Amino acid sequence: MSASQRSAADASVQSAPPQGTDAPRVRGYRLRLYPSPEIERLFRQYAGAERWIYNRSVQHQQQCAKDGAAVRALSYTELQQLAPAEAPWLAEVPARVQSQALRLAQQALRDSRAVRGRGAPRYRARRGGTIGFSWQATTGDTLQKISKRKCDLRLPTARGQAPIRCRVRVDAGRTPPPEAYRRGALLRVTRDAVGDWWVTMSAAAPAQEAAPAGTSCGLDVGIARSLTLADHTNKVVYFDAPQLLSPADWERLRRLERAMARARRTNPCDGDPCSHEPGGCWRRSNRYEHKRRHAAKLRRRARRRRGDWAERVTAHIADRYRIVAVEDLRIQAMTNSARGTIDAPGRNVGAKSGLNRAILNQAWGTTTRRLADKTAARAGEVVRVRAAYTSQRCHNCGHTVAANRPTRAVFRCQRCGHRDGADANAARNIHQQALDENPPSASGGRSPDPQTGQ
Repeated sequence: MSASQRSAADASVQSAPPQGTDAPRVRGYRLRLYPSPEIERLFRQYAGAERWIYNRSVQHQQQCAKDGAAVRALSYTELQQLAPAEAPWLAEVPARVQSQALRLAQQALRDSRAVRGRGAPRYRARRGGTIGFSWQATTGDTLQKISKRKCDLRLPTARGQAPIRCRVRVDAGRTPPPEAYRRGALLRVTRDAVGDWWVTMSAAAPAQEAAPAGTSCGLDVGIARSLTLADHTNKVVYFDAPQLLSPADWERLRRLERAMARARRTNPCDGDPCSHEPGGCWRRSNRYEHKRRHAAKLRRRARRRRGDWAERVTAHIADRYRIVAVEDLRIQAMTNSARGTIDAPGRNVGAKSGLNRAILNQAWGTTTRRLADKTAARAGEVVRVRAAYTSQRCHNCGHTVAANRPTRAVFRCQRCGHRDGADANAARNIHQQALDENPPSASGGRSPDPQTGQ
């Protein structure tokens, strides 16, 4: 297993608490599972039970709204009353899995009321998406280390069943602390699009050493140069993202996507169309499913390499700089399609699609988000500055004109004759603009806002 695969397989994620709160920082652990066929059958059964319970709770909420009663999620007592008649097979599912499925439905209902614009909870589809189940640990031996890179995960079982354990791979130095699987801790098992199983757990993040006071830098993102850093010592460093896939793998992925678009689908019902669904009970053919899984493996490989690079670069920057300035980019708007409509078709659609793929492959949003999390853990901060004209403004004299960029890689000021790399000049402008708008305080961090005091 390569370094990028190990980093993605056992990724440790730190989430920053909301600003202005004293909430503890949380670190997540995602470990690869290697279940036997019997244990995988249990995983599918538990995941199906969670989906059924969640959908039954959504149906209960819709019925309450139709009857004019207060909308509420299904309770555990009501579920036990319904199960013998509607789902007798739930007796084989542990009670901890059932209760956590109800908690997910209750949380979805609370989120629909608290978050503006979010509609009522919807049903979960039988096929597609990520499936999984959750449970709370009841003992401290949920995860037992048996060798340097192997652990055993104790799974929840129904009453009367023997204990079940599943093999887990843990690379050296990435073993979760006992707090992650203590009594009462929440664990979740999921299956990704490729078919691999993972277990996720979390614990309080350890304290990080603060970055040196008085250090700052500016970051310019790009396609030819993924990241260009200019710091307070006028030093310029370039970070180039690795090749996500080989040319042969990109061509293989392109052929698979074309074949999936042409693949036939079969209808298991005799009626044409059938009476079960308005559009028919269409299902994917085995050939289509084989190509989909192959394409998903290639995409996962690229996603792991991209995520590993982002984690390493952001940790390198957060360890060395207290203030990091980035451009406030609207990436979603930048990567909108140029296809247009039938009445007003777009132009250069193919070129814009290639540009959008190149931007998304650089993971600008992921890099900025992870950088904000890691700098906050090290007593630092990410400052967003206005992105307009940062690549056209001369860092030496401030002259701003489009002619200052004769080529993509070269910057030459038309007024003072200053020459520099285009990315380096933009990174210096971003750094200086952040310092002008947010001057450092005596402690080395950003000065508080005079209006808000933060």
